[in-house]
Amino acid sequence: GVTRFAGRTGFGEQPPFPAEGEERFDLVLASGVISFSPDHERWLDGLASTVAPGGTLVVGDLNPLSHGMR
Repeated sequence: GVTRFAGRTGFGEQPPFPAEGEERFDLVLASGVISFSPDHERWLDGLASTVAPGGTLVVGDLNPLSHGMR
């Protein structure tokens, strides 16, 4: 049922979305990626900036012992 799709490359610290003129998202899911960021606060701030007011940011797999955290 997907009729339109656009992929973008970026990082949570400086997400490539929403682009100029685009709306922020009602729901943003991030699973198993925060552990690879060297700056967790900046990563969370970046992802939070993509969520519309009243929207939801879901972060999963936050594991300080994971390979990416070492």
